[in-house]
Amino acid sequence: MVKYSEAPDDQTKANLDYIGLRWKQLNDLEDKRTDTTLNYLFLVSGGAAAATLTYIGNLTKDGTSVPPSAFWMLGLFSIALILVGVLKICMTYYALGVFTGWRAIVRSYYADQITWSDAIKSDEKGVDRYLWVIHTLIVVSFLSITAGVAVGFFNLQEESSRVRTEKAASSTAQTSDKASTSTANSNQGFSDGRSQPAQGSQRSTELPAAASAKKEVIQIKE
Repeated sequence: MVKYSEAPDDQTKANLDYIGLRWKQLNDLEDKRTDTTLNYLFLVSGGAAAATLTYIGNLTKDGTSVPPSAFWMLGLFSIALILVGVLKICMTYYALGVFTGWRAIVRSYYADQITWSDAIKSDEKGVDRYLWVIHTLIVVSFLSITAGVAVGFFNLQEESSRVRTEKAASSTAQTSDKASTSTANSNQGFSDGRSQPAQGSQRSTELPAAASAKKEVIQIKE
């Protein structure tokens, strides 16, 4: 095995070219996987939050009490969605910081202020400085989504059964109220129908009395 310092110039150049090509391949792969992960977290958290909001809105519209687990789900999915947004911003500034740091390192190297070994060490230090922040945000956002799904799986089914029971009880109460109102209206109409003939008979008794009074007046005049 030939060491780097002992390798001929043509072999050293070939090795350096391969190192540069391999670094580019790995960097492109990392960027692609990072974008895929961010898009996955964004779509899942956003879609879950929208679905939970729709569920809460439907319950509120029907006048049914919203289960606490629904608010927990909405909060966890919203936290994940916010973390993904913060993650995108952090990655943008992270890439900008690495690029700015590398440009400063190259200028110092061209000015003979540092050696090539110092330039590599400074670049690696700049790359690893805030990388843990990105990893932490990714893990926490995924855990937030997982917690929201777990809350829905273990608690929302029971709460949904309670909501269905409340809806059934409300429908039964409304049906009873409608039946009571219909019965009351029918009884009122029947009582009104019985009172009308009494008024008619009173009128019929009043008419003969008026006629006899008129006859008496005519006889007096004669």
